[in-house]
Amino acid sequence: MRTAFLVLAWCGMSFAADAAWQLTKARQSMEEGRIDRAWSRYLKAESLAQQQGDRSTWIVARTQRTELLLLSEELVAADSLCPSLSLLGETPADSARIRLARARVLLAKGEPGKALPEAWAARLNAHSADLPELEAASWLTLSRSESQSGKSAEARQSLEEARSRADGQPNLVAQGWFEEARQKLSDPERALACVRTARESFRTARWPSGIVRSLELEATLLEGMGRKDAARQAWQEMGDLAERLALTKAQARAQAHLR
Repeated sequence: MRTAFLVLAWCGMSFAADAAWQLTKARQSMEEGRIDRAWSRYLKAESLAQQQGDRSTWIVARTQRTELLLLSEELVAADSLCPSLSLLGETPADSARIRLARARVLLAKGEPGKALPEAWAARLNAHSADLPELEAASWLTLSRSESQSGKSAEARQSLEEARSRADGQPNLVAQGWFEEARQKLSDPERALACVRTARESFRTARWPSGIVRSLELEATLLEGMGRKDAARQAWQEMGDLAERLALTKAQARAQAHLR
């Protein structure tokens, strides 16, 4: 009995010391809405990967930490992680993840023109690596970059390219609907329908942070349409969820609209 216990304990320590296992647990934490726990897991994975000389896993962990900082709207901190990523000697998959992280940071900083070549390069590298999920994510970021650069036709085409590769990936499907909502703001009814579909798709994907973003856009659209009660309900739901996720800036925006 004692031997069996020691074997199980050793296996547990072995898994805990594995960077890939830490990545898996980090993703589970994100699905559970435990962003602080996900951050700790990604940080641990990054440290372990560096110790083990696993450059690819290190890049996954580092770029995911960048995503968490963007989610928390910590742009300076997110930007500070990107320069340390070297493209020298990277595999196509690693390069795609690096480029995609850079593009998203640039978009968050309001620099879509600079994000465009990064997103385009991420797409090419993801395609070369035969990673359809990463390629779909790159197409989505490219679509957003094009839309914010005033290239509406190209943005619509890139969005369709993303969707054609997102089948079976609920989170990417949800992101596609959310992006369409942002590109349809001139047609509030259509945008509202899209963002509500995005919200429910994020629920299906078990991605709480996506629900927060969808509720904020939904509430903003409803306010603009004069539907104050529905908007207030959306702001309230957004604020409650943002508080649970410790997304303090999003929570503050919701509370400002509820005063």
